[in-house]
Amino acid sequence: MVVKNTGGTGNGYNRRALLAFDVAGLTGTVSRAVLWLHGNVQDSGGNRTVVQAFATASGSWTETGVTWDSAPALTTALGTGAVSTSHDWVGLDVTAAVAAARASADGSGTASLAVFEPLGAVGLAAVLNTRRSGSHQPRLEVITT
Repeated sequence: MVVKNTGGTGNGYNRRALLAFDVAGLTGTVSRAVLWLHGNVQDSGGNRTVVQAFATASGSWTETGVTWDSAPALTTALGTGAVSTSHDWVGLDVTAAVAAARASADGSGTASLAVFEPLGAVGLAAVLNTRRSGSHQPRLEVITT
């Protein structure tokens, strides 16, 4: 999946990634949640960019049915992390979104997250592994108390 913010709306190369995690099985209070992504910068414009996680508006979307126009709106800005040209992990703090999803619908909710570059910032293309990648798929690490 490619993440990039070109700073414009008309050039057609802005890219966001959407991820959903089932949090129904969590017990206790969410004290920390980190979204781990693996990837690197693949852009001739430079060698480092920042990505950011966002909570998204409630609503359902499907992997095969979502489009730019139908994607849930970004709501709460969450953690940021740097991505370079070296393939590596980056951890983004998503505690607030996971705690909110856990608290909704008696814990039967889904944490719906978007990854983008910080709003208003122009960045480089970051290519991140997906659940279909042979290794290093996105992971949600949650600590409860």
